[in-house]
Parts: sequence; structure tokens; C-alpha cells
Amino acid sequence: MQATIDGIEVPIPEDKIPAFSFSVLSLTEPDKIKGSRSTTFTMPATVSVNRALGGPGMAERIDNRRPKLRIGSQGQSLYESIVIPVENSSEEVSVVSVGDNAEWFELARSTRLRELDLGLTSVVDAGYQRASWINENTLAYFPVINYGFLTDRASTFDVAVDKLRPAGRAHVALSKAFSSWGFDLRVNGSLARLWKKFVMPNAGNNIQVDPSQLAGQSARFAELPITYVGLFPNPIPFPTPAPEDDPGGNYVAPGLYEPSSNLTIHPVIDVDFELQLNDAHASPIYVQMYLYDTVTIQTISYLPPVVISEDVPSVTGVFDFGSIDVIAGNGIALAIQIYDGFGPTTYVDSINVRKMAIEWTVENIPYQEGYRLVASSLYPDMSVMDLLKAIFSDRCLVVNTNTARGTVDLWQDDEFFQPIDKGINWINRISHEDPPIKQLPIPPVRMEFRWKQDAGDADLLALSETQEAPGYGNHDHVFENGSGEAKRVDMPFAATAMGPVLMGDDGSTMWVPIMRKDGGVLQVDDYKRTPRLLIANGVSSVVWKHDGLDMIEAPVCYFIRATQPYTLAFGSGLVYGDRQPGTGQLQYRYRLQRMISPTLKSLTRIYPDEVWSTSFGTPRLIHDGFTPVWCYVTDIDQFRFTGDDLTETTFIPV
Repeated sequence: MQATIDGIEVPIPEDKIPAFSFSVLSLTEPDKIKGSRSTTFTMPATVSVNRALGGPGMAERIDNRRPKLRIGSQGQSLYESIVIPVENSSEEVSVVSVGDNAEWFELARSTRLRELDLGLTSVVDAGYQRASWINENTLAYFPVINYGFLTDRASTFDVAVDKLRPAGRAHVALSKAFSSWGFDLRVNGSLARLWKKFVMPNAGNNIQVDPSQLAGQSARFAELPITYVGLFPNPIPFPTPAPEDDPGGNYVAPGLYEPSSNLTIHPVIDVDFELQLNDAHASPIYVQMYLYDTVTIQTISYLPPVVISEDVPSVTGVFDFGSIDVIAGNGIALAIQIYDGFGPTTYVDSINVRKMAIEWTVENIPYQEGYRLVASSLYPDMSVMDLLKAIFSDRCLVVNTNTARGTVDLWQDDEFFQPIDKGINWINRISHEDPPIKQLPIPPVRMEFRWKQDAGDADLLALSETQEAPGYGNHDHVFENGSGEAKRVDMPFAATAMGPVLMGDDGSTMWVPIMRKDGGVLQVDDYKRTPRLLIANGVSSVVWKHDGLDMIEAPVCYFIRATQPYTLAFGSGLVYGDRQPGTGQLQYRYRLQRMISPTLKSLTRIYPDEVWSTSFGTPRLIHDGFTPVWCYVTDIDQFRFTGDDLTETTFIPV
């Protein structure tokens, strides 16, 4: 046997050859994804080994690539996996190898969806929104969701572009993540028809626009020395200079910054001005600078007062107003308040401005028409693994990684496991010197499938109260004669209520997700919701109005709809008069059977060149000691690439 790490041959003594265990799923934990793992093994700490792994020396392995172990014989690669150093010394290095699905586990756990580089969307407008309903490859999807504002609106109500908030597409994020890790994510069978329909509405106000467009709204006003003489009322609109840099054209008048979009701005002023005090002045005198809305005449932000005395009659320095939300069309200007211990003062003869500069830095532009969006900002704050496991758990998937080919394959459970006509004869592979051991599992009392609740979603809470246990979207599968501890699948998303909006006199009704904070009519939108997972499935015939255009089609986006071919709900609860079987009944029917099926453990002959070709979904004909039986392999435990040893293998019947 030959072993290399990143092409560097490493010596592994015969008595230190590791054993590998292989599996893709757990029989008792249906929401678990499994992979391969070796026992800990050691290698002498040679220069080549340290160079490949990264030893204690500073000059060894300075990059962040994960070293890859290859095991082969006579030029043939038998197995590939990554190696993780456990301990090193001057004499030897201890490592463990993880492969197949396990090769990307840690990457998926540590990578946040909002950290992915997904690029920028197209400019948000009505055309882009409508295109997203049909084109499943757009970076953003724009569903009609009632966050409150659409309550009791008729079909004639014109739904503005800004009212259709974006959702991130699950397949875009997952494909990008696996691609960045060096894997091709492949979707097989009937799952491919559904795969691109999973979407996640943005939960919160954390959507980011194109950074270059942020800069386009920022501005800097140049220094302009000037002296003001006369009586000074309070407050005093403080004159600001002409623009030095104003690409967005927001400086509309002296002293007035007026953005064309809603935005969050961070003003910083750099000032040096002196107050000429008259002989009758009281001491001390205070100067307070603040920003105000020129439309509402309301103070937006203010600074602590600066003390002016006869000895120090000036205000000098850089002052930070912090982050400020500004409404489009409402101007923002600087003013000062001058007062003494008795109130507004008139003891100032003049103000000599030696320096005045204002930097208006735009930090964020709230979601609105006319901007490109940072695609990763559309997603909830969760890991790639959270999203993958959510879809994995809802659809009862099997994940199978082939390290050599760099592929990660997704299958629905009932399609991954092949029928016996696709099987392989292993009748002579089973050792009967040590007879196979049949084990009967202790069935759990039930299998629980649960969506999160959202304490701020009034409709979801009300709907949950009307449903029979275990509640809306949830499901319990009770095992006959079950006595073991209950098993549970928990989703990182909340369920979503559905309801009608934009109802017309012609009976046309649009059924959409409802995520309102409160009941009642003509509500204000509230976007701070527990993350949701929904299905987007094209358009349906509905009369309504979008951005001034009379529409006859609307996007179909839902959690559960009896008229649709797919559902996200685990259970078949009665919802709005419709009853639809859930995924806990449809997708899990075979997985739940296997949880309580007998297992057979046997010493089995598996050859080194078969490891990669041993598909866990392919039936094997074996002899259980009494009769031939078709089984699936579920676990290969402690396999060694010597080719001499029998390996403990776990089977379940087809």
C-alpha cells in the first residue's frame, strides 16, 4: 500500500495502517448526515511529512489548504480523504482522516450564508421582479407576502415595487458554497424538479445594496472660511460650504443635504470656529451642534455641548454624529445652539469660521427600487449546514460524496435505495465461521417533526392554536409497540401561515404567506420575522395590480397549498379547509420502516478497489445464516486497505 499527502509520499508502518469506517446515514437519527472517518494513526515526523501536514516548524505549510490523503496500490488510487493533524512532536505526527460527506462537514458548519460571495442582483424594478417569478436562476426572488400592509387591500390596490421584498434562493447559496469547497453539487431524480424552488424571504431590515451605489450617495463639503456678524437667534442654521464631492447631487442648497433615497448616513464634521464675545457676556457659554430635518424641523442627532470661555473662545475638532436614518426628499442641515447658565445668550458679536468640512458617508440604503442588492444579504443569519440540513430533513434526503470525482449527490430517500433488480450478488462474501448477528432494535415511542414558532407572528400563533396536536406544520409518527426514547427532527425555520390578499369583485383571490405582527386592518409592515423556508412554483392566474400595471398572473409562493404538487409541512393538518399529506408521511415512509427493521452484522469480504464503488443504495444478496436475503449496506466498520481482513458490515433488509 502506498500513501501520499498532497502528492508527497509518506511512510505508514505496517502496524500503524489506519482503519476506516463508512456510512451515509443513521438508522436511528433520520436527520443525521454521516461520512467516513479513520482511526487515529501516526507517521514519523520526517521533513516530507511535516511539509505536507504542517508541523511545528514556522516554514512548514503556510497556506490554508487542507492536506489530502491518497491511498493506492500499484498506481491505482483506492481512496482519497482529507487529513487533520491531531498532535505532532519531533518524532511523529498523529492524524485522523475524514472523507466522503465528512470532508465538508466543518466547512458547512463554519460558513455563514451571508458570508458567501454571490455577487450582485440586477437593479430592482418591476421587470426584474416579474422575471424572478418564472426564471428560477435569478439571484433574488420577489414573492407577494403580507407583512401587514396588504391586509384588506382590494385587487385594484397598486402594489409598489418596494412592497415586494426579496428572498434568497437556496440552490444558489448551496451550489456556490460547495463549488468554493471544490465540489460539484448534483441533484438527482425527482428532487431536481423541486430543487430550485426553495426560497427564504429576508427576515429583517438587513438587506445591503451595491457598495458602489452607497458611495454614489456619499458627499463631502469643502472648507470655506467665513465670518458672521450680528445678532444670533437660537437656533442658528449653521452655514456649510459648497460641495467638494457630491456624485449623487444631494447638496441642493447651502447648508442642505437632501437625498433622493431613504438611507442611513454617518455625518462627521471637522470644524474650527471662534466666538467673539462682547463685554457683557456671562461665563461660561455653551455651544451645542445638532442636525435637524428641514421638513419636520425635528432634531435628528446632537452632540454634547462645548464649553466656551474667555480663555478658550473657540470650538475646534472632529465631531461624529453617528448613524442617522434619513427620509428621501427630507433635507438635513446643521445648526448650533448658544446659551449660558440662564438660557439663550446674546453675548456673541460674531462667529469667525476658520474651517468647516462635513463628510456625509452613506452606510446603508434600505431596500427600495432602483438599486442592485448584495445577494448574500438576502439570506438569514444561519450556516450553510443549517440550510442543507433543513432541506435534507424536510424532504428526507440522502447525501453521498465521492471525493475522487469531487461530487456531492443529493437523492430523495426512496430513489437513492435501488430495487433488487439493480442488486449485486454478495452471497459468498459473508463469513459463517462467526455467524452473522441479527439485532432487533427497540422502536422509539414516536418520531417528532417540528417547525419553529415565531412569537411575533400573530397569524401563525392563532393558526397553531386551532390545529390538533402536534400543531400546524408538525407531525408525530407513532411506532406500534414503541418503547424507546422519542426521536425528533427540529427545523431551523418557522412554519408560515397562508391567507388571501388583494381580493377582487370577480372572486379572484391571491393566496400568499402571511407574516404579520398584529391583526387588524391597514397595518404597517413588520419584517422582523423568524427565518422562513418557502416554495416558489411559477405563477397562477390572478387579477391584481403591480407597479401601475394590471396583472393577470401572480407568483405562487407558499408553505402549504393543497392545489400544489409539493408541500413543506410535515403533517396533514386541516388548513383553510384543505388537507394535504405532509412530508413526514410521504417522504419518510421507507426511512421510518428502516428505523425499526432488524439489522444484520457480519464479517464481510470487501476488497480495497471496491470501497468507492460500494454504493449504500445498491442492494446486496447475502446469506444471513438461514436463507439468502436482499439487503442494503448501512455501515462498514474498521476497514483496512491491506485486503486481507474481513470487515464488520451492517445490513438492513430491502
